[in-house]
Amino acid sequence: MNRSIGVFSTAFAQTISDTANVAENIKTAMSSCESGILDLGTLTPADALYSANPDSDPMTNETIMKLMKGFEQLVDAYVVTKAKQTAVETMRRNLIGGHKADGSAADPVDSTDMDALIDRFDGAKKDVLLNVLGFSAYFDATVAKDVKAWNKKSPEEKYHTFPAYHEMREKLWDINHHNEPFSFDGSAVVQNGDEDEELAIVGEHLNIKCPIGAKPMEIAYTSSACKHSFGEAIMTYLGNYTQIECPVAGCNKYLKKSDLKRDKVLERRVRRQLEKEREEKEMEDNDTSEIVE
Repeated sequence: MNRSIGVFSTAFAQTISDTANVAENIKTAMSSCESGILDLGTLTPADALYSANPDSDPMTNETIMKLMKGFEQLVDAYVVTKAKQTAVETMRRNLIGGHKADGSAADPVDSTDMDALIDRFDGAKKDVLLNVLGFSAYFDATVAKDVKAWNKKSPEEKYHTFPAYHEMREKLWDINHHNEPFSFDGSAVVQNGDEDEELAIVGEHLNIKCPIGAKPMEIAYTSSACKHSFGEAIMTYLGNYTQIECPVAGCNKYLKKSDLKRDKVLERRVRRQLEKEREEKEMEDNDTSEIVE
């Protein structure tokens, strides 16, 4: 008797696992696509995304544009796959909870009556899985609804807010637009007056230091759980613990090593900030020497 329920549960779990694996494979493809885009971006001023640039290599820019389109298609595929995974998870949860797959009420079953429970999952009249009218249709309709809602969004709404795509575009921008505020369309980001601009500059300067070791984050990790960034000291801080509370004051998130990803964009910004500080220090020293002389 228990075998029937076990087979039912295993079938759903396997389907959920399969869709989750597909989603992970798509994310891996996104990472490979990003690497190709960034590698090409370092070879030439890749400004075809924003405006005509006589110094840009047309072939390189065309390839970047094709890869960018491919990345967008991967985002679409990921969204569809996650919609399927969510639909299966919802149906499994509804059925195990004693409802029909679509969440509506099923015929009442005494939870202490094992034979009745087996009947529900084992092909008898009360078998919810076999008696849900349009079981496949419900799955298809649920996925189609989510996909339709996604497709109704503008490209900006779909891709600019998708974390992996946004991060890739920011990295590409950062290659050729040092110390400039990130923009999707290449236009200048307007600050709200000199005070805001000054605050932004001060904020960038302060953020290059690790909140744990107070040293510049030349090797940087950013948490996917709370978006706080750290230097190498975070690994020592974690030690052998499975997870820890984020060390940033006021943050109530917990961190695991798997949450921490190398942040190459931040590392480049840290290096540029340090170079800027060294140049400013040299200028101050030269000015001081001239005054003394």
